[in-house]
Amino acid sequence: MTPHQQTVQGPECSADILLQLKVCGLAEMWWTQVATHWHTYSSGPALLKSFLVQKIQTPSRLADGARHILAVGGEGVDGAVEIYDPHEHAWSAAANLNTARGCFQMTSLRSGKILVAGGMGHEDQVLTSVESYDQGTQSWSVLSSMDMPRDSHSMVQLPNSNILAAGGLSAGNGMELEEFYDPLLDTWHFAGRLQTTRQFFQAVRLENGSVMAVGGVNSDGQTLASSDMYNPITNRWSATASMAFARDSFQMVRLSSGCILAAGGGKGEDVLASAELYNPITNTWGEVGSLAEARTGFQMCILPDGNVLAAGGFTNNSEPLASAEQYNLSTRSWSTAGSMAEARGSFQLVVV
Repeated sequence: MTPHQQTVQGPECSADILLQLKVCGLAEMWWTQVATHWHTYSSGPALLKSFLVQKIQTPSRLADGARHILAVGGEGVDGAVEIYDPHEHAWSAAANLNTARGCFQMTSLRSGKILVAGGMGHEDQVLTSVESYDQGTQSWSVLSSMDMPRDSHSMVQLPNSNILAAGGLSAGNGMELEEFYDPLLDTWHFAGRLQTTRQFFQAVRLENGSVMAVGGVNSDGQTLASSDMYNPITNRWSATASMAFARDSFQMVRLSSGCILAAGGGKGEDVLASAELYNPITNTWGEVGSLAEARTGFQMCILPDGNVLAAGGFTNNSEPLASAEQYNLSTRSWSTAGSMAEARGSFQLVVV
């Protein structure tokens, strides 16, 4: 069985890239200036699992523009939060969450605050609770709760700054109702219904402001190729073009062209190497070059030159990978990149 990964959107990596393993705390840096090798850094948050990391601009606004990294929650840490200093290359304790949680979602608000919503708490309780982290006061505040408890969902910022929460699980059942958060009013509102319940999927905002939810697993455990599109103007979901391959626990990023690249993932016991590209103008998916190695539970991000880096993950035998590879926008093909010092899967990748 291939390990499932929490749904997160691949970031655009405009600086060096920090990879943080969820389980053992090891961290490595990919030097984008030379784009050839990895360097092992100080250990990260201790023994975190199913936690999230978020880049933040420090209140002091470092002169070189460096951003601190917030590592939040996870299983077995009772709401612990740690912050990474890119100058000291070290982690230190920060204010704990008000509610301990794993398998949640986290995103930045335009105010600079960090929003955390849902997830799984003590004794596997699925949560509705929401809170935000203020970088100025370095503290967490409780916000209005979601209408529906959910974990393993997706959160995407809409053009009007509202936050869309979609999909996921509630007490083991797929979520049928979606909602969005208004940060100005601190209220949650109905956001239609996905055409297909899904978890372990990917969601990304298109250039026109619509949100596309792709792949994943439905309530019957079936891996999906289908896609749903959310229109924030009409507040409705509609079915849209399906991928060529059903996949879950994959990665997806929006390229500079506006097209969407989806790669890897799993289907049942199989791990996939295939990749495909969505064209929002023609509303079609087309196959592109396959990954050099089939992988699931990996991470993918945009490099400064517009190409894409894929790293780590798991093989068909659930063995973690150290390898990395790059997708070339011009040739639409993958080539091997320098391997990490440590094999890892189900980790996070963020800018520092």
